[in-house]
Amino acid sequence: MSCRVCNGHYGVAGDHYAPPSGLPHTVLVTDVARDPVWVKDVWDLPEEPYVLPALGVPTWRHPSAEDAAKCGEHRLRNLVAGKRVVAAGPVAAAALLGPGRHAIGRWHGDVMPVPGLSTATRRERLTGAYMARSGLHEGRVDPRYKGVVEACEVISMMDRAISASWDLETDGLDPRGGGDILCMSITLCGNYGPIGTYTLVGSDIRFMAGYSRWPQDTAAHNGKYDQLWCHEKYGACPPVTWDTMLAEHLIDSEGPKSLKILGAKYLAVPDWSVDVKNAADLHREVLYTYAAMDTAVTAEIRRRQRCDERLLRDLLMPASKALISAEHFGVGLDRQGTESLRVDLMKRVDEITEEVSAYGPCKTPGEISTLLYGTLGLPVLERTDTGRPRVTGSILKRLDHPVAEMISERQKIQKGVSAFLTPWLRATDGATDHRLYSTFRLAGTATGRLSSGGAEGSSGINLQQIPRDNRFKRLICARRGYTLAELDYSQIELRVAAHLAGEPTMLEIYRTGGDIHTRTAQAVTGREEVTKVERTKAKAVNFGFLYGMGAASFKDYARDGYGVHLTDEEASDYRKKFFELYSALPEWHKRTKESAVKNGYVETLFGRRRHLDGIKYGCGSEKGAALRKAVNTSVQSVASDMMILALGLIHRLMVCGPYDAKIVATVHDSVLLEIAEDEAELVARKAKYIMEHLPLSHFKVKLKVPIEAGLSMGPRWGEMEEL
Repeated sequence: MSCRVCNGHYGVAGDHYAPPSGLPHTVLVTDVARDPVWVKDVWDLPEEPYVLPALGVPTWRHPSAEDAAKCGEHRLRNLVAGKRVVAAGPVAAAALLGPGRHAIGRWHGDVMPVPGLSTATRRERLTGAYMARSGLHEGRVDPRYKGVVEACEVISMMDRAISASWDLETDGLDPRGGGDILCMSITLCGNYGPIGTYTLVGSDIRFMAGYSRWPQDTAAHNGKYDQLWCHEKYGACPPVTWDTMLAEHLIDSEGPKSLKILGAKYLAVPDWSVDVKNAADLHREVLYTYAAMDTAVTAEIRRRQRCDERLLRDLLMPASKALISAEHFGVGLDRQGTESLRVDLMKRVDEITEEVSAYGPCKTPGEISTLLYGTLGLPVLERTDTGRPRVTGSILKRLDHPVAEMISERQKIQKGVSAFLTPWLRATDGATDHRLYSTFRLAGTATGRLSSGGAEGSSGINLQQIPRDNRFKRLICARRGYTLAELDYSQIELRVAAHLAGEPTMLEIYRTGGDIHTRTAQAVTGREEVTKVERTKAKAVNFGFLYGMGAASFKDYARDGYGVHLTDEEASDYRKKFFELYSALPEWHKRTKESAVKNGYVETLFGRRRHLDGIKYGCGSEKGAALRKAVNTSVQSVASDMMILALGLIHRLMVCGPYDAKIVATVHDSVLLEIAEDEAELVARKAKYIMEHLPLSHFKVKLKVPIEAGLSMGPRWGEMEEL
C-alpha cells in the first residue's frame, strides 16, 4: 500500500519511527513525537504517559486527514490493536478513526479524540489535559438512578440527605421563548456521595420549584440559567447555594468551565453528552439518564471543589439572585422612537454613500480599499494577514482625510443599526410590552467583570455595549408611573489604583475631594486655569496611562475613545508629565509584574486569582501582554467585585424590601434601577448610600480612598438629570 506520508510527500524531518514494543494498556497518540516529561508538565498529568507518534515518519507539514488515515491504516492501527488510545489532535484522530469529524472527549470504540497539545490559551490547554486524563485514567460516577418519581418521594428522601443538586432539561434555549421544561433531575447526597438521583416531570417540577425546604447545601451548574427558566414558567425557583461554574471561575478564571470538562477534571469521567438541541425528540429514557448524570456529576464536583467560599457565598451567589431578577424584568424600549431613529440613520447612510460615490464605488471593503489607496493615493497604514490594506474604523480615522472620515461615519452608523436598532426591533416585534432582555454572565470574563448578551446562545441584548450616543440610550425608558435611576461609581479604577500604588498625589486628591482630571490637565498644560476640552484630554491621559500604555498606543486610544487628536510629540510629552505627577505608578506596575512572574498568577484585593499562561509559556509580545493583564486585572477585578457586591446588597435590601424598585441593567461600573415615581429619589439615594458604604472589611479589604457614586434620574436613560 502506497503511503504519501511515509513516502515523503509532506517532507521527511528525521528517521522513520521504529515500531514500539511492550505497549501498556492505555496509550497517548500525538500528532508528532513528544517527550513524555514535557507532556506531563504541559497537561499536568498525574504520571508520564506512554506517547506514540501518529505517523510513520516525522514530517515538515501536517498531512491531510485522508493521508493521515491511510498512514494510520497500514501502521498505527496495527500497533495499538487491543489497546485503549487517547488521540491528541486532528492528525492522530484521523490516523486512528479515519477522516471526518469525531466528538472529542468521548470513546469511539477504544479511541478517545482530545484537543491537541496546544498552549495557545489556558482554556485550550486544560480542556485537552482534562479530557486526556479521563481517557488515560478513566473514572466512574454512579448516579444511583431511581427513574421517574413523584415530588413527594423526593421530599421524603430529602430529610435523609445532607446536600442536593438539580438541573433542568428543556426543549429550547430561551426561557422567555415558547419552549417547555421537559424534566427536572435531582441528586441527593449523603456523607459519601449520591444516595439517589430522581427525575420529575409535569406538575411535580412546578411543585419542587416552589418547595422551600431544600437542603442548605444545594448545588447546580450555571444555576442562574435554570432558575430563570423556573422563574419564567412557574414564578418560583429552587435555591442554589453552590454554583459549580461560578466556583470554578474563582478557582481558575482563565480555564474551562463547562460541566463535561469539569467532570473530566475532577472525576476523570468521559463525556456523557447526547444531542439535546432537539431534546423533545429524544427517547425519554435517554434524556432522563443523561440528566441524571448531569446532576450526579455536579454533586460530585461540588464535593471536590475548593474555592474561596466567602467570595462564592457572599459575593457571587447574592449577585446571581439580583441578576435573575434583572433578566426576568428587562428594560423598557421606546419602539416607535427606535423605528424613527433607524429610518433617519439609514437616510444618512444613503447620503454619505452618494457623496463618497462621486470619488468612486464605495460599498464593499474591496471598493473602499481601491478608492482610498488607489484613486485617492492615501498611505497604507496596516495590512491583513493576506496582505490586503485594512479599512477598519480605527484605520479610517488615522488616514485624516474627508472621504475616509465619511466612510468611518457610515461604518459607525451601520454598526449601530445592525448591532442594536434592528435586533431591538426584532426582539420586540409582536410584543404588547416592549421590553429588552439580556443575560448577565458572572463568569464571562477573566477579570470577573460582568458580560452581557443572549441566554446560552439564544437571541438577547448586549446592554454592556450600547453606544454612548444619547440618541440610542434615550430609547431605553421607564414604564408609565416609574422613573430610571443610574448609579455610577466615580473614577473607581483610578481610586483603586491610587490605593494599590500608594500614590501620594492621587490619594491626596481623592481625600480632599479634588478633581483628578483637572489636576492632570493642569500638569500637562502647565496652566492653573484649564478649559473643558483640556479636561477631556486629561481624562484620556488618566485612563490611558494608568496601566502603563505607551505613547504610540495612547494616540490611538485618545482618538478612538475620546475624539482627542494628538501629535507624536504631544503624546510623548503627556506621558512624561503624567508619570512625573503620579510617580508611584511605575513602581506599582513593576511590583505587580514581578509578583505575577514569580507566582504565575495575579491576586486581587478580594482574593481572586487570574492565572496567566503567557508568562510561563509565552515569549516576546505574548509575555508582555500577560504582564499588562496582571496590572489591569489587579484594578479592574476589584472595581468589578465592588459593583457585584453592590448589586447583591441593593437587591436584598431594596428590591426584596418594602420598595417598588427593580434592578433592570448593569453596565460595567453602574447599575440602572426602575423605581416608582412617588419614592424614586428616596430609594435612589438609599441605593447610592449602599454603593458608597460597602462592607468591604468582610472581604478583608480596606481602601485608603473614599468611594463615591454619581446619581442621575429621568424617564429615559439618555436624558437624565444629575442629582
